[in-house]
Amino acid sequence: MRFMNSLICLLIISACASLPKQQTEPPFLVSFHECVISGQKPSISHYPHLASMGVKTIICVDSVPPNVIAAKKYDIETIHIPMHYGMQSESKRNSIVSATHYGLQRGNVYIHCHHGKHRSAAAAGIALVGLGLATKNEMHQKMNESGTSPAYCGLWDSVDNQNEVTDIPVVQFRARVMPEGMTKQMIEINRAFERLKLAQSHHWNVPESHPDVAPASDAGLIVEVLREIQVSDELNQYPYDFETQIVNAMHHASGLEDALSQVQRNTKIDYLFNQVEQSCRHCHDAYRGKIKHSEKFLSNR
Repeated sequence: MRFMNSLICLLIISACASLPKQQTEPPFLVSFHECVISGQKPSISHYPHLASMGVKTIICVDSVPPNVIAAKKYDIETIHIPMHYGMQSESKRNSIVSATHYGLQRGNVYIHCHHGKHRSAAAAGIALVGLGLATKNEMHQKMNESGTSPAYCGLWDSVDNQNEVTDIPVVQFRARVMPEGMTKQMIEINRAFERLKLAQSHHWNVPESHPDVAPASDAGLIVEVLREIQVSDELNQYPYDFETQIVNAMHHASGLEDALSQVQRNTKIDYLFNQVEQSCRHCHDAYRGKIKHSEKFLSNR
């Protein structure tokens, strides 16, 4: 009997030890500084672990608002500064520097986007260079450690263009920034499609006539806008299967983004782009007239 009890205890200990890491700790974390951590969007189960790490401020640079209620439960303040995948304006960079400076006065700072590899890493780099706590080369190494894709040139350039800020600006922070209306979001997707079309016509290379074109960034933008739509209240105004269409389009766009962000380009990029285009066209045809946007939107899809 004693042997059986010991065996049961060993089995319980083994089962506890093998619990998935992501149940308590965000599965992707990179320490950019002893007090600044970059990572992916935390789920509700991750907040106790973040609190145990001394995190008192979360800076969300994802387009989807952070979970303010879950954060408050653990005395964590949220600051929402949505970032895109391109070059960040001086104003946006100043906001990130100021928010991090504010957060460090309260405790440790956790900066996150969705995957924790690209925008959050760049934001951490911007913040620490701006605060004079790290060099640009050190932040480049940390971005490489995070897996920041070289295809997102604007994110790397944002860190390169950042200098130490001697006079930290006072910025009015917002706990969460709600997504824009669907009309504006659909227009953003359409413009991203046009730029992707241009890149496709140049075999997915940046055309000399349009050096600002960034295919991976535009695919990422489409994913982000679709995610914004999925969590928006406006979604409730449409039939239940509309969300399914959005999720399908988001899945295809995410695959395209992954392919375009690789150093060695995937030979199936044309196929993946066609999938995104087809999913958007299918959704548009099904809900034409129900989505209140300009007539020009997707007219050539």
